[in-house]
Amino acid sequence: LREGKQRVTHEELPVSARGSLLTVPGSDLAGYSLEVFVSLGGGSSCTRLGGHHVTRDGHTINVALYGLADYGPDLACTLDMATGDAKIPLGKDFSPGGTYTVVINGETVTRFVAHGGAVSSKESEPTSTAGVPATIRTVEVIHAEQEGAEYFLEIESGLGLDRCMSFGGFQVSREGSIIAITLTNLEAGEDGPACMPPWTIVKTKIPLGRHLTPGEAYVVVVNGDVTNSFVPQVRRDRDMRVKLSPFQTAEVKVSESKPAQYSLAIQSRFPRGSSCSQVNGYDMIRRPGGTRYPGTIEITLTHHEIVDRDASCSRDVPVLETQVPLGDSFKPGESYDVSLNQVVVAGFVVQ
Repeated sequence: LREGKQRVTHEELPVSARGSLLTVPGSDLAGYSLEVFVSLGGGSSCTRLGGHHVTRDGHTINVALYGLADYGPDLACTLDMATGDAKIPLGKDFSPGGTYTVVINGETVTRFVAHGGAVSSKESEPTSTAGVPATIRTVEVIHAEQEGAEYFLEIESGLGLDRCMSFGGFQVSREGSIIAITLTNLEAGEDGPACMPPWTIVKTKIPLGRHLTPGEAYVVVVNGDVTNSFVPQVRRDRDMRVKLSPFQTAEVKVSESKPAQYSLAIQSRFPRGSSCSQVNGYDMIRRPGGTRYPGTIEITLTHHEIVDRDASCSRDVPVLETQVPLGDSFKPGESYDVSLNQVVVAGFVVQ
């Protein structure tokens, strides 16, 4: 119990610093919801998330989000910055095709088209800056429960060399098992943001929320390209860690469709058997080449494995088949080398 005179007050919370995740319903019976990741503005021992109220004015959804802060003359609070997340139901009675804006504590956080994906809030607002897709360097799925969300993305993106740019931000939407991220830079106008040094590398941490289904495969799409797939770990009594998956074969497949779809078919195994292992997924990044050298597609395939080296494991070594989509947004004549777990396994020239 805290000593001293205390007073509990309601305060609005800043919501733009950490981001939001829009969950798109998979059927007409389900509604839209928004998971908001917030900074509470005070120490975690004295500040906590309070609640929210949702109202709708035409196509604008207004959310009032507040926290609870404890005050007292003899109350000592920790110096850390408290954070939290809130899952806010937005309802389901939307007009198909209608564009809706979500405003939290007076700040527009996202827009969406009913029964469609999230739309950047900057697309139709008057501004001296223009949002352009960021150049993606790496995208990695991280499992770290202590971060406040069991899974999040770590993305490295870059700024251009020939224009005045600054980091714009990100939007996240989820429809079924597809998690789509739009990461943008801002091209400054006369009164826009200050230029950042050319080729600045921006590291962005994006929480994916706590409401992922263990054992279900999720696909991550960043700026229109598939970059990752992962399977949330099924809870077990024994600790597990992520390990590189040994593979037997890896072959590039080309579809007969127009445009052609390229993929990498992989056969891999669990070294310690199925009782001590679980599927994790893959991370992928594509880097275009030049006139004298090929582009690269780098894939990392991993699995979860029991940490205890003395654990009794089954002796089966199942063959796992993984199909990694390499995309279709290639230009004819481009060549690519494909590496798997840092080993070049294939190459192809776009037809």
